[in-house]
Amino acid sequence: MNDVIKAIDNQKTVDYWTDLYRQGAIRIAAHAILVGLIGEFVGMWRREAFYNLVGEHVGFTCKSKTVVLGADAEPVQVTYYEPQESTSSPISHLFAAMKSELSSDNLKTDKQVCDFVDDIAATIFANVKKVNWGVVRLVTQNSAFSREMADGGVVGWEYLTRMNQILVARQDVDNKNTFDNQTAHTLDAVERTGGKLNRDESGQVKSARDQVEKLSSDKGGKGSTLPDAQVHKAGDTILRALSGDIKISAQAGFDKLVGDLADAIETYQINQNVSESVDTLVE
Repeated sequence: MNDVIKAIDNQKTVDYWTDLYRQGAIRIAAHAILVGLIGEFVGMWRREAFYNLVGEHVGFTCKSKTVVLGADAEPVQVTYYEPQESTSSPISHLFAAMKSELSSDNLKTDKQVCDFVDDIAATIFANVKKVNWGVVRLVTQNSAFSREMADGGVVGWEYLTRMNQILVARQDVDNKNTFDNQTAHTLDAVERTGGKLNRDESGQVKSARDQVEKLSSDKGGKGSTLPDAQVHKAGDTILRALSGDIKISAQAGFDKLVGDLADAIETYQINQNVSESVDTLVE
């Protein structure tokens, strides 16, 4: 039996299937949030109604509440869908940056709105190997990027193009072997593409790089898995807190952390599932 798998060399076939599954990776929760916001802005619907329409299909959280529908009516229980805050917050920044490009004159139909959001995604992820809306969140919330956009009054397609430059620069550096946190990884990409860092931000980049160098040398070279040990240690601590082995003094703050972790875990799992199809390269 021949164990060598021959690559598909028909370029039309390659383009068709990679584009199809790449679109699948794009049209997830973040895409739906942006569609909901833009559709509301141009008067097509209320975003909450759109979220209820598509929420089950894109992984929004199903919630319930008691409402009274009339002056003399009995309270009734209703269910609704709501996106996770960890996803909706950065997408709202993206939406705000694109408001100058929105008009009910050219966004009148469902297809026009969908195509417009697809164009936004295509600009953001151009030449980016892995479609990952989670990284978009990291960039929109990055202090150096936010400051650069605000100081320069950068909006619209220019905002998206700048974000794309940072995403491309991020993928050119191996985070695991160069930095020990995502913030420093993003700050480094901002600086390498012409952005300016303040003293604290430069310090974060240097500290993160030095920490990985130290851990790698302690372990005996680059590619050390020792940074993962820090993650597992933090995870064990959180699990002990959840089980009651560690006493929590500020319960409200811990409850908020648990909620944030739940959102982040859900986003991570979605991105991991998506990457299984997007990261399969044809050689």
